[in-house]
Amino acid sequence: MKNNGKIIGKLFRNSVLSIIAAAIATMLGVVIDGIIIGRFLGPDSMAAYGLVTPIINLATAFSGVLATGAQIICAQRLGAGNADKARRAFSMCMVITAIVATLMIVIMLIFRDPICVMLGARGNSAKLLSLTSDYLLGLLFSFPSAFEY
Repeated sequence: MKNNGKIIGKLFRNSVLSIIAAAIATMLGVVIDGIIIGRFLGPDSMAAYGLVTPIINLATAFSGVLATGAQIICAQRLGAGNADKARRAFSMCMVITAIVATLMIVIMLIFRDPICVMLGARGNSAKLLSLTSDYLLGLLFSFPSAFEY
């Protein structure tokens, strides 16, 4: 029983560090995107980037929920001495993550322009549709890595 406390403590420290590192990497990516787009591509491109931001936030939030849930389940299983169940839970989370990332990519590829219109590329901002759609297309291919932290 004494060993379980050390295992859980170590898992908690490692998971907190990985969550913090992933959050910092995501924030740095957003800041770098904003700086490069704003400085070199102009205001229309920056507006298109802003329209796609909710998709970035959605992917980040979903990834965080899955990662935190998997860490909690694995810690519980390891704390109970069930390493096989912990491995299965981790594997299941990775499979679910891959399925969700793939579904999001497929849905957004098929409905990219309607999604961009829903995000605000319409009316007075209709000229942003192609820029928003292009940015979303480039972003989609980062989804598998965004979901795997």
